[in-house]
Amino acid sequence: MGKPIRVLLVEDSDDDAELILRELQRGGFEIEFQRVETALAMRAALAGAEWDLVLSDYRMPDFSGSGSLQLLKESGYDIPFILVSGTIGEEAAVAALKAGAADFVLKDRLARLIPAIERELRESAARREYQRTQQTLQLTRERLHQLINASPTAIYALPLQRIEGFRPSWVSENTFKLLACKPEEIQQPGWWEERIHPDDRRRVLEGLRVHAYKEYSRDEYRFRKSDDTHIWLLDERHVYRDLLGNAVEIVGSWTNITERKKAEEALQHNEALFRTVLQTLPVGVWITDERGQIVLTNPAAEGIWGGTRHVGIEQYGEYRAWRLDTGKSLAPEDWAAARAVRNGETSVNEELEIERFDGERRIVLNSAAPVRDAQGQIVGAFAINLDITERKKAELALQRREAYFRALIENAADLISIVDRDGNTLYESPALLPLLGYEPAAAVGKNVFDYVHPHDVERIRRVFREALPREGARVRDAYRVQHTDGTWRDLESTMTVLLEDPAVQGAVINSRDVTESRRLEDQFRQAQKMEAIGRLAGGVAHDFNNLLTVIQASVEFLMADLPAGDARRGDAEEIQKAAHRAASLTRQLLAFSRRQVLQLEIVNLNIIVSDTEKMLRRLIGEDIELMTVLDPTLGTVKVDPGQMEQVLLNLAVNARDAMPRGGTLTIQTANVELDEHYAQEHAEVQPGHYTLLAVSDTGGGMPPEVREKIFEPFFTTKEYGTGLGLATVYGIVKQSGGHIWVYSELGHGATFKVYLPRVDEVAGPIGKAVRNQPEPRGNKTILLVEDEESVRRLAQRILEQQGYRVLVARTGEEALRASQAYDEPIDLLFTDVVMPKMNGKELAERVKQSRPTLRVMFASGYSDDAIINHGLLEPGIALLQKPYSSEGLLRKVREVFEAATSNEQ
Repeated sequence: MGKPIRVLLVEDSDDDAELILRELQRGGFEIEFQRVETALAMRAALAGAEWDLVLSDYRMPDFSGSGSLQLLKESGYDIPFILVSGTIGEEAAVAALKAGAADFVLKDRLARLIPAIERELRESAARREYQRTQQTLQLTRERLHQLINASPTAIYALPLQRIEGFRPSWVSENTFKLLACKPEEIQQPGWWEERIHPDDRRRVLEGLRVHAYKEYSRDEYRFRKSDDTHIWLLDERHVYRDLLGNAVEIVGSWTNITERKKAEEALQHNEALFRTVLQTLPVGVWITDERGQIVLTNPAAEGIWGGTRHVGIEQYGEYRAWRLDTGKSLAPEDWAAARAVRNGETSVNEELEIERFDGERRIVLNSAAPVRDAQGQIVGAFAINLDITERKKAELALQRREAYFRALIENAADLISIVDRDGNTLYESPALLPLLGYEPAAAVGKNVFDYVHPHDVERIRRVFREALPREGARVRDAYRVQHTDGTWRDLESTMTVLLEDPAVQGAVINSRDVTESRRLEDQFRQAQKMEAIGRLAGGVAHDFNNLLTVIQASVEFLMADLPAGDARRGDAEEIQKAAHRAASLTRQLLAFSRRQVLQLEIVNLNIIVSDTEKMLRRLIGEDIELMTVLDPTLGTVKVDPGQMEQVLLNLAVNARDAMPRGGTLTIQTANVELDEHYAQEHAEVQPGHYTLLAVSDTGGGMPPEVREKIFEPFFTTKEYGTGLGLATVYGIVKQSGGHIWVYSELGHGATFKVYLPRVDEVAGPIGKAVRNQPEPRGNKTILLVEDEESVRRLAQRILEQQGYRVLVARTGEEALRASQAYDEPIDLLFTDVVMPKMNGKELAERVKQSRPTLRVMFASGYSDDAIINHGLLEPGIALLQKPYSSEGLLRKVREVFEAATSNEQ
């Protein structure tokens, strides 16, 4: 392959051009050429490409060799120019050479062309190389000059003979800026050493003398600038030798290392600080190299493990540990430090249970991270251990305590709320849902006062505001809060102000639903009230009965002495009627007070309703429809049939009066079960099997304030009435062991429900009253005991008129003495039940100790519990209810004697 060459051929002859090119090919060149004939074409060719050689003819029609040479010189290109001409004179050739042509060759002697070209190409290449070298050298000098002047390092040349005065023969321009000195200063003896810091001067000068002839020496010292501030200089010196190896001068450099010195001082400080911190840190610190070898630990690490062992990853198993969450043992490669070195992994707060070298177990938090160099390569790991054994124990204790209190709060029936100072809810315990129907999460953010009853809200707001400024204050109050179902519930709350407590930052309110307890309290208070009224009514009836007994018997005696036509007989009859009405009134009071005598029988309430139905229809009138809904499977009850008829009549009359414009009266019976829930809502009720008697009307109903007093004696809403009808019903039901409740709302009528305990006995025929018969004359001895003198005299008179022998005593003690003093038989002890010091029953027991066959008959305005257990006659005891008539007394005495005779037979 030929040598490549790019030729610009200035030739007008095609043949000559071909001849020249063929000669070049014979000379071994691979030619790339362009032939031009004019100045314009040559100029364009020079501008359009790079050329290695210009070959030009001397004479051409439109151009010339001298013209092409001149054009090349004007272009500025350094390209060899050879004239190739058929005829050229000597003078023209010399002129061409002087003008810059490299050579000239005649066309008939082209053998000289190749050597001439090769010579010129060599010389041209040498010139270009030289030019490039000069350019590079110049550029290097310029760059070096710029670099030195821009560098913080200043250069100086110091002849060895001028060391003592340190007068450099040359300094770089940046020296003056670096050292803050003037050019003329550096030639003055002593200028340099005077500026060296006094603490460094002696060391630096001695070092310079000692190391002056060493190939390299260096020093660091403080140098004073013209503004009297000091900088740190790094002074590096190299010895320069001549061709014979003799040291002739020192070439040195000054570098400002003030910042480096500061950094070194800071690093030294930081290293000292790091070591101090490392030694005093309460956490164990472990530092490894890039292989994971432990190279540094602190005292805390030794304290945690009971010692330290600087081992590599393969020996990490000497440190025994288990993951706290899984219990899995840690393999050497599982340690955070190993993962940090090998994988670049950062681990934070891994909970481990470790076994110290002495066998003790502890709990630690283990963390590790890789340490990287400036290039990001891992050069080690940094790991820490924090002993959290005590904290973990405290956390577990706290968790157990929190779980305990959370269980208390979440399972407490009482509501626990936390509110801010404006009453906005911060927390509600789960009891909110069953208590008031609200979801606890939905209630957060709501204002608690929005749910308080309008009549209570201002008072509660005031109590809340007054308590807030008193941190730790505890206040109690009661108010009503609305349930999601629209009802109002009674709450009793205790609020504790804990706004300053960081764990609470609010007011804690403990609330208890007392709606049911208040209702039961109201029921209990009402029951107590009714009981108190009943006792009062019973006492009044007892005393009144004694008076009525005297009045009725005295009127009977008076009427017996008055002839039929006597004008005074009418007055006596009116007195007798009034006494009977008064006796009826006292019976109602006794019924209410549960002190009347009940003649108990096993009955079916359906029979009582059916037997009373005709009478009820006449009683309520034609404008009221009577409906009965009787349960055919109704169970039996143990009651006084007459008293139950009275209950039914009184309830029917009450219903009739509630429907002045007519309506429907419904009587219903049913078997019911009253469970624990019902008993909790109704005071005095025991769960069990009951028979229901319900009387309902379609009247106007009752407001709450009327319902609360409906069973109280003498309370009435009627224009005419005694107010004892429903009180009598209440007393009879209660004395029969039952309960009565009224359900009524304005505009929706009323229903009275009577619940009587069901019994497992078969009902018998309902007893009928015995007709009055004339009493026979008596011939027995009766011991009469009565503390009321008027009653005592009256009873004595009645009995003696009938032929009985009567022994009279005012008290139990007098009766005992009379019994002991009387030697004859006593046939009957007739005694009042309630007497001072010794009651009738106690008297009868003591008298019968000496007279065991003695018959006993009691009298009372009401039956004391000692004689009648909840209104029920004990077997074998005869009781005469006050007020009684002479006929009633004598009939009862005869019944006692007849019963005794029947028993003897």
